[in-house]
Amino acid sequence: MEENALEDIIKATQSLNDLVMNTEPDLDEIVEDNNDEINLEVNYPYIIFYRSDLVRAMNLCNKIVQPKSNTTTYNSISLVPVPFDKCIWFYATNELSHFRYRAELLGDMKETWDFPISIPLTILQKLVKLMGNKVLLYKKEENLYIRLLDGDLLLDLRQADMTILTFPGDVSDKDKIAELKINTIGSVVNNILPLLQAEIRGEAKRISFTGDKAYYNSSFYYIETSIKTPRMTLSLRDADFINKLFKYYKNDEIQIFSVKSNLSRLFLKINNIEYEFINSINSISDIITQQMNNIVKEPEVMVSYDRLYRTVTLATTLPYSTGDVILKYNKDKLQTSIISNRGNSDFSFTTELLTENKLYDKEVLVRAETLRRLLTSFNEADKLSIALADLGITLEYKNIKAIMMHTNI
Repeated sequence: MEENALEDIIKATQSLNDLVMNTEPDLDEIVEDNNDEINLEVNYPYIIFYRSDLVRAMNLCNKIVQPKSNTTTYNSISLVPVPFDKCIWFYATNELSHFRYRAELLGDMKETWDFPISIPLTILQKLVKLMGNKVLLYKKEENLYIRLLDGDLLLDLRQADMTILTFPGDVSDKDKIAELKINTIGSVVNNILPLLQAEIRGEAKRISFTGDKAYYNSSFYYIETSIKTPRMTLSLRDADFINKLFKYYKNDEIQIFSVKSNLSRLFLKINNIEYEFINSINSISDIITQQMNNIVKEPEVMVSYDRLYRTVTLATTLPYSTGDVILKYNKDKLQTSIISNRGNSDFSFTTELLTENKLYDKEVLVRAETLRRLLTSFNEADKLSIALADLGITLEYKNIKAIMMHTNI
C-alpha cells in the first residue's frame, strides 16, 4: 500500500486492527526451555536455529501477527536466513507495525538456503511443543519439511513477500533521539495496559507521551505519570509489545530513532530486536487539562492496597452483589460497602491521615469492576493514597496519579 494512501485511512485501520486483536484468543506464552535433541543430519538444503529464539520471537510478536488474515505474510512469522552473516531474521507485520528478531543460524552455511519463507503463526503454535531444542527445516524438491521429535512433517512452502516485510522509511545512527531504560518505560506501560485492554473505544486505546509525562484518558479514567521520553503515542498493540520487552529485557536499554518516511514513525532497537510503528502524536487538550484540574484533589488518606483491592474484587464476584460499592470516610477509617440485593456488607480499613483539611463527608457510589480495573494499575503498591470528591476519586502511588469519574449518591 502507498504511504499516502495509508495515511488517509490510518485511524480507521488502527481501530479495526485493535478490534481484531481483542477478538483473537489470548494465546498463552510459550515456555522457551527445551532440552530434547533431534537428529540434524539431512541431505537437502536446510536451515537450523535454536528453538528458544523462535519461541522468544513468537511470544514477542503474537499480537502483531493477524492469524485471520487471508494474506500469508500477515498471518505468519517469516523466516529470512542470511547465510553469509550466519544469522536468521524472524519477521512479523500487520502493515502498521513491523517487527524483526535476529538469531544465530546453525549448521553448514554452504548447505543453508537463503530464500525467505512464511509459516502461519497458528501452525507454529501447534508444532512448537513437538520440536527439539533446535529447529530443522529442509526443502526437498518443492516441498518443505520440519523435523519434529518423532518424524518429519510436510508443510506448505510459502514464499515470504519481502515488499510487505521491509521496514518503511530510512533510519541511520544520526537519527537516534533517545535511549531509555526498559524498566522505566516498561513499568509505565505495565501500569496502564490493563485499562487499554478493557477499553471499548478504539480512539482511547493509546498511551500518550508528551515529553515529560505519560497519560491515558478515557470516559472513566485519567491516569498520568512523570517520565522523560520523546513525544510519541503507543497504540494498544505497541503498548503490548513494550510490555513484553519489559518482561524479557527490563535491565536493558531501548534506543529510539526517528524515521525518514511520509508518515511519522519511530524505530526501536534493543539487543537483537527491531520494531517500527506509526507515531500519531497526540497532545492533551486544554479542556481535558482543566477538567482534570477541577476533579483532582490532594491525597487525604492512605490505605492498604491489598485489603482495598480484595474487597472491591469481592464485590465483582459475589452472585448477589449489584456490582456497586460505596466509599465513605468514617472517622479514622475508610468504609467500603458492598451493595447487594440482600443488603449492604460493610468493611473498614485503617487509614493514615495525609491532610489537615476536613475530609470529604459524603458517600461515593462507584461501579466495582471499574474501580477494580483502575486498582490493577497500582498492583506494585503496598499502600495507596486516596482522595474522594464530588466528581471523582483520586488515587496516587509514587509518581502515578489517577482519577476515576463516578456517580455520586
